[in-house]
Formats: sequence, C-alpha cells, structure tokens
Amino acid sequence: MCFATIYEFNGWTFEYGYGGPWPIRKDGELYKRRGEKFLNDIAGFLKLSDEEKQKYKVGGGCQRF
Repeated sequence: MCFATIYEFNGWTFEYGYGGPWPIRKDGELYKRRGEKFLNDIAGFLKLSDEEKQKYKVGGGCQRF
C-alpha cells in the first residue's frame, strides 16, 4: 500500500505525492493553500536527486502488509 511520502526540509513538513509537494500543519492536516513562500523555501529540495531526498524523509511512502 502506498501513501504520500512525508519530508521535513528547511523548516517545513510536507507530503510529496501525485499532486506535488503540499505543506502539512503541526496538527497533521494539510494547509488549504500552497503559497509562493512554501515553494520558494523548498525549491532546493525539488532540485535534489531521489537518493538525496531520502535523507529528509520522515514517513509515508510504500509499505508492505
């Protein structure tokens, strides 16, 4: 079963799924909007290779049951 992967980068916690990156609030809910500040703050993350992105992974992804 696969879920959106959760990352922490540059002070943001966000999921990265089929809709691209989306910020997550401290209570675990998604923000209603994804603003320019968020996108600018994670621009460096988006340029990383898939292998380098794994260093920032904190949850989600595909799990075997």
